[in-house]
This record gives sequence, C-alpha cells and structure tokens, in this order.
Amino acid sequence: MATRKQRKAKCQRADQHSKECGSRVRQPAIREAQEDRVNEQAALLKTIGGRFGELLAKASVLPPPVPQLGEELHEQKPPLSDEERKELISLAPKAVEDSRLEGIRLMGELRDVVRHLDPRTAMSLISWMNVWGVPGEYFEPASTGSEAGVELLAGVVVSQAPDTNSEPSAADYQRALDLVDEVLAQTNLFLMADAAVRAQVDSAEAQLRHKTLVRRLHMRGESYLEHAEALAREVYGPYEALLRDALGFSVDELIRFVHAATRVVQDDVNGVIERESRRLRDAAARGMRATEESKRQAMADELRDCVDTIHTKVGNAMTFTVDQVLVADPSLSAPLVTAMLSAFSVQIGDCDPALYTWPLDEHPLLRRPVVAFEDGYMVPVPGFVGRDYVALLDCAIAEFAPGVLPSDYLATAAERISMAQMNDVFSGSEVHGSLFYRIGDDRYETDGLVLCENVAVITEAKARRISVQASRGDTRRLQRDLDDAIADGVKQGARVAGLLLDGGPTCFQDKSGSVVLEVAAGQVAEAHVLNPQLTPILDLGSQPAVLASAGVKLAIDSAVPIFLNDLRIIVDCIETPAEFVAYLRWRADQPLEQLLDFDEGDLFGAFLLNEDFRFLKGRPAGLHGYFTTQFDDHYAVGIDAPRGAPKPRKMLPKVVARFVRSQCELRPSGWLDSACAAVNLGTLGLAFVDVKGSEIARRARRKRAAGMLVYGTCALVGIPSEMDWREGLALTRSSMPSDVTDVVFVSEGPGRLKIRWVLSL
Repeated sequence: MATRKQRKAKCQRADQHSKECGSRVRQPAIREAQEDRVNEQAALLKTIGGRFGELLAKASVLPPPVPQLGEELHEQKPPLSDEERKELISLAPKAVEDSRLEGIRLMGELRDVVRHLDPRTAMSLISWMNVWGVPGEYFEPASTGSEAGVELLAGVVVSQAPDTNSEPSAADYQRALDLVDEVLAQTNLFLMADAAVRAQVDSAEAQLRHKTLVRRLHMRGESYLEHAEALAREVYGPYEALLRDALGFSVDELIRFVHAATRVVQDDVNGVIERESRRLRDAAARGMRATEESKRQAMADELRDCVDTIHTKVGNAMTFTVDQVLVADPSLSAPLVTAMLSAFSVQIGDCDPALYTWPLDEHPLLRRPVVAFEDGYMVPVPGFVGRDYVALLDCAIAEFAPGVLPSDYLATAAERISMAQMNDVFSGSEVHGSLFYRIGDDRYETDGLVLCENVAVITEAKARRISVQASRGDTRRLQRDLDDAIADGVKQGARVAGLLLDGGPTCFQDKSGSVVLEVAAGQVAEAHVLNPQLTPILDLGSQPAVLASAGVKLAIDSAVPIFLNDLRIIVDCIETPAEFVAYLRWRADQPLEQLLDFDEGDLFGAFLLNEDFRFLKGRPAGLHGYFTTQFDDHYAVGIDAPRGAPKPRKMLPKVVARFVRSQCELRPSGWLDSACAAVNLGTLGLAFVDVKGSEIARRARRKRAAGMLVYGTCALVGIPSEMDWREGLALTRSSMPSDVTDVVFVSEGPGRLKIRWVLSL
C-alpha cells in the first residue's frame, strides 16, 4: 500500500507532466494516488469498524474518472447490493454510539500517557513530524503528515497538568502517537456512521452536518498564508490606531511577530538537523574506518545517543523567547511582543480537561494558539495563527476590546474588499460601490455594480460566521446561518439583476440621493450575482443543489457565493476582464450537482485547464475533482520562501491569448462576447485554431477569398486581411453545419496568424 509521501509524489509528477505538455491535470498517477487513499481508508475501516466498517469499506469507492477526449463515461455499478445496503443502514446507529464511546475511551487513555510525557517534547515531536517540511510542502491530505493529529495531541497536552516526576521513554512517546491515530480513526468512523444514519431521513441535512463536523476536526483555516495576511490587513488596516490603543498592537505588528517567531524556530530547527546530520555522518565515517571493536562500539553509542536525543533538541529549538523575536525583527518592541503573547498564549493546565474529551469538542488552543513555558513559547499548530488572522483577532477584540470597533466593521470590510477586487478585474469599466435604487416607494442598497459592455456583475458581500451551534452539528442553525450569509445576499443581488434586465431605464444614487449612474433600457443583456463571503462557507458556494435541498434557495441561477480568498485567487490568476466573465459563464453552464467534492478552487482550476463537464447533464453519474495542485504549487510556500512555481494561467494558445488581450485593450463593439467566446472555445476548439489556423488563413490570402474548415462544433473561417469578418460569415454561413457553435475568423497577418473575430452562435 502506498504511503502518503508516495501519493504526494505521484500527484506532483502528474501535475508537472500536465504543465509541461499542456495536457489535462487528470493523469493516471493522480487517479492512482486517490485510489491508494481510498484503499488505505477502507483497510482501516475493516480493522476498527467490525461488520459496519467492512460494509462501509466496500462502499468507499471513487466515482468514475473524468473521461479523456473521445472516451465514453462508464456508468458506475452500486458497490453494495440492496441487502448489504440495508444491513449497513441497520448497523449505523450502533456504530455511531460505539465509535463515539471508543473514541472517548481512547482519549482518556491518551491523557494518561500524555500526563507522564514532557509537554514541550510531546508537542514539538508531533508538530515537527507533521507540519514542518520544505518550503511549499503541503501536508493535508496528500502527503506525510496530519495537522488534525497535531491539533489533537496539543489539545490534550495543554488541558491537563503534567506529572513532573516522570521519566518517559521513547516507547511512551510512540504510544502517544499511536493513540492519536486511533482516536482520529474512531472519530472518522463516527462521522461516516453519523452521516449514514442521518442520510436516511434527509440526505441534504446529513451532508451539511458532515461538512461542519469535518471542518471542526480540521480547524486550521482555509487560506494560503499570504492570502490570510492580506485579508487581515484589509479588514483591520483602517483601525490600526484603535487596535494598538485597545490591544497594545496592530494587525501588521501581529503578522510581523508571527514571521519573526517562525524565522527563529526555522533557523533553530534547521540548525539542530544540520548539526545532528553532520554528527551522524562523522560517526558513521569513523565507524567505517575503525578496526578496533571499542571504536566501533563508541560509534554505535554515539549514533544511538543522536537518535535518542534529537527529539529533545528539536523540542528546545521549536521554543522561542521574546528576546529572540526582537533580534529577528528589530522593528518590534518588547511591550508589543508581550502584549501579543498575553492576548494569545495559554499556560499548560489552564484549560479544563472536561471541555476537551474528544476531537469534535472545541479545541483549547483555537483562540489562544501560543503555549507558554517558563523559558519561552511554542506554536504547536501554526495553522491556528497563520491561516486565519481574522478569526483570531475577532476573538481577541471580543474578549479584550468589545465595542472598540464599529459594530459592522466586518460587514463593511467585506464590501470594501469585494469592490477593490472588482476594480482590479474590471479596470476601464464602470465600477460603482454602495449604490441606492428605488422600486416603487421602497429604497434599496446594493454593495456594488460593474457594467462591462452589456454584462452586469452585481456584488452583495456578507460577513456572517458559522455559529458555534452550527459548527457542533446543529443543522437547523447552520441553515439559518447560510440563509443570512448566502440566500439573503443572492436575493438582494437578484433584485438588482431583475431591475436591469426588465428592459426599462434604471437610476442609481449615492447615499445622499445624488444620481451617479443611469442604465439605459436594454443596455444590460446578462447579469451575474457575486456573493463574496468574508469567512469560509464549507465549500457550499459550488454546491447549489445541496443548499437548495437543505432549504437555502438561491434566487438566481447565475449566483456565485464565494469565500473572499477564493475570489482573490481568481482575480490574481486571470489576465483580462473577459477571462473573469468567461469563468462566470462557464461556471453557470456546468452541472455542479454532479461534480462531487468540487470546491471553488477545483472549479476554477478546471476552467483554467479548459475542462468541460456538460457531458454529464442528464446522467446519474458524478465526478470527483482534483484541480487545485497548480494553486498549491504556486501559493503554498512558507514564510519568506521563494515561489515554487509560476502563477497558474488560463491555458490558451498564443494566438488566442493575443486576440483576447487585444479585444480587452481596444474594446470595439461586441468585444466582450467575442473575447469570452475565444476563452471558452474548449480544448478541441483551441487546438483546432492552433493547428489549422495558419493553413486556412494562408489559403484565404492566396485565393483572396473566404474558406472554411470544420472540426466538431468549431468552424475556422479564413478571410483575406482586407475582408471584414461579417462578410466572411455571410459567404460561408450557408455551408456551415447546423451543429457548429463557435466560429473563428482568421487572417494571415505580417509574419503571423491573426484572429479577426470569434463568434458564438
């Protein structure tokens, strides 16, 4: 059975291959890595879950792979017979109770073992093994580590006082690590059994509950490091002085402190590893040269000592002091660092063990992720800090400075950040924030409106967090949260869309009542509602069918509920406004209900790779997505680490990319539809233009007449350089097959192929 490290390597090799040859990211090695993961999970279920686990393991199969070009989608047979499925359902309620009780029992056993360990060594050991690696290494779920395991052991360590008289052995530490795996295995079994029980009553509600509980088990945040920092600076930047007065530090100073402490730990751990590696090499070399038994024994003793003591040395290296932080970043001061440590640190034993009886309870370090020792501090779960500064600071403000910031500061930030991103995308178009309009005697507000030729993008941002009750599995409360965060925002946007599309003129005002925008009748032919969220929404923005079946109705099909940092990636990776609109159109046309486990990153990654899943429409089958490795390669880098890979871009032939950029710069009438049609030609159409474009353009120049080639649903029309594309269409339209959906007009320009226009029929 492949290890997680081997699976990671397979994924990396496949992804690299896809970049080099321009092929699809869905390569056999990635599929094999996914199957290895499922097989590993199935083997564990059989071991710990009895007959229920055996049946669940049999049912744990991947959906069929996305077919390659020209392949058929094979329908998947049910893995369980009707009798086995009934048996599984009948066993599920007992499995829920048994796995929960066994998980709690194992947690108690883990506490007994941990009590006799050195707290610093225990936390540093599991943290070093699971969440530290080379820059860009990503640990969950494709590689060697488990952040959930680090969270679990660290939570147990800090929520009880240690036995200072104990002298733990290496076997004691290994037993703790083994128990962590066993507790997590029982927790995962509980989650699957619980979902099986609840799905019999309401499958949508079961999915919602499962998503919230899984997220509770992995509380490390959902942003890349740089994006979490950017979001925090954008939210709290306007309140730097207020925060410094109330908390003793600003958000920028907190981020600089985290960077400095991380550099201290990185340098110290790297130093330990380098020294111990050199010591091992030297001892081994001496042993190879030794002729006397005593010298060989001395070498063996030194090797044994190195192995036995390295975890202690690493543990000491993973602890930092205030003085070390000040040396790493002289711009910080002792009072600043002390204030931050006071707000975010906890002493071992300060937390009540009764509040953390198994992994689905609230984690003791979630709000105070720094552990204080007599001689320093440690951050055993870096993700609690680096990936969600907004949640961390929001909790600190509520605890230490309630009422200091405006009550709507998060909502205001969501609107402000969303419109800044729209300005980045739609430079040169009309972008307006905070507009007011009337319907009858009622006055309404919209957070933002973009007019890009005949397309409107309406923005309604929200800052509603998933409540504590919902995160504990209360699906009714979760539905109310999602109604407030998603359904209400989309409803507000749909109201604006209806006003723009009904054919009448529309007037928008600012807060004071002055007219700032007038939209003529018929000016808008297409409207999209963007619903950015300041906080993650459990990947549900890409799963409207789950939302709908759970009672969260979207008022318009073209709505895009999206986490702001997912939107940040899209804005960062596109090069023109046409690509953004093309993504909205492509997304609206995909059968999202059949794309299993696709989050927004998977959808956008598939768009960049020119995937098209419309062949799934009308079929019962679903597909599993794996389209985010390109973002991990670029963004998942450590603090101060260099970029590991180029920024992901839309995969377009050079001639098509030149045409799209030209259209977006010159903006002739109809430029947006033409540029979007070029972006969304699909793999076959793009390849057809790239391979045959020069041939048909050269023929048209030589014959001084229009000519046509057709492949699939794409028609390639060559026209002389002096001919208008409309004339070329008129000359070839009668001979064009009825199933053609895209027409690309090309000419031979000076030294290279030139696309004149792209028309979507």
